[in-house]
Amino acid sequence: ARWDDADGYYIATIGEQMGHYIVSHNACGKGVYSSIVKAKIVDAGRHGAHTAVAIKIVRANKLMEESVEKEIEILRTLQSTEGSSKKHIVEMLSTFNYRGHRCIVFECMWDDLREALRKHTKGKGMKIGVVAKYSQQLLIGDR
Repeated sequence: ARWDDADGYYIATIGEQMGHYIVSHNACGKGVYSSIVKAKIVDAGRHGAHTAVAIKIVRANKLMEESVEKEIEILRTLQSTEGSSKKHIVEMLSTFNYRGHRCIVFECMWDDLREALRKHTKGKGMKIGVVAKYSQQLLIGDR
């Protein structure tokens, strides 16, 4: 499609309205599977206190479409659990389809782990105490 690149990634533009969201930062992250944009919510109160969100836009590709449905199912299962571990899992707010792409809306975090590593370690790696803290949070979230 004209809004995709050759590899099936959606090319979002700042100011573009995607459903109930207006793109505020394009291409915040990109992986094999999808790209991430930050957006503002058009409908005040749509997601409670959240005013900004991160939208994961999955590549237009049959394999990726199957994978995203599994991811959504896992996230719903994790979010349906009770207890203190919920705060260690990024909150999926909603899902929608846009121009042939499956999109997942998440609470907006400052950075992903890769970006945090780049910013805070300056290529020298993390101290063992920080690694232990991240590991602990991952394990608690997986309970």
